[in-house]
Amino acid sequence: SLGVDVGGRRILKESMAYLDELGDQYRYTVVLISLGILAGGNGDYHLARAHFHRIVVLSRELRQPWTTADALTNLGCVLSLQGDYASAQSHFEEAFRIYQERGSPVWSTDPLCALTENAIRQGDLPAARAGFARALENLRDAVGADAPETRRAERQAAGVAGAAASAG
Repeated sequence: SLGVDVGGRRILKESMAYLDELGDQYRYTVVLISLGILAGGNGDYHLARAHFHRIVVLSRELRQPWTTADALTNLGCVLSLQGDYASAQSHFEEAFRIYQERGSPVWSTDPLCALTENAIRQGDLPAARAGFARALENLRDAVGADAPETRRAERQAAGVAGAAASAG
């Protein structure tokens, strides 16, 4: 697995150099997202945080709201894993607003679920239940109650409800 990560990182860095040479900043940010995800997956949260922060800055300069929202959600996940729950929440809420403003209720569910995970990490199960309820309502309105995305979210919400019942 580590060899694949090293090889993948090398290819991504070569791609970034090539895109930077071409001046293709949009695709550069897309590749940088992959590097951020790879770093986070390897537990290098400091590097992942730096990559996602850079993407937020670049995508705002490029006026790419979808990329900005995606990067904010990913950055918030890293911040939450590092214990910076308030900053994570702020990033998730901003990403949610961006998606809502762009009329994308399905994509806006990602930062809502991330808010819920942030609450779980803090041990705030009532907030987690409320967050999953909000995400489910969002999905039901967007794609319907029988959609696979809705069913998957319902299973996650049931898990949170079970954890809350066990906790007290």
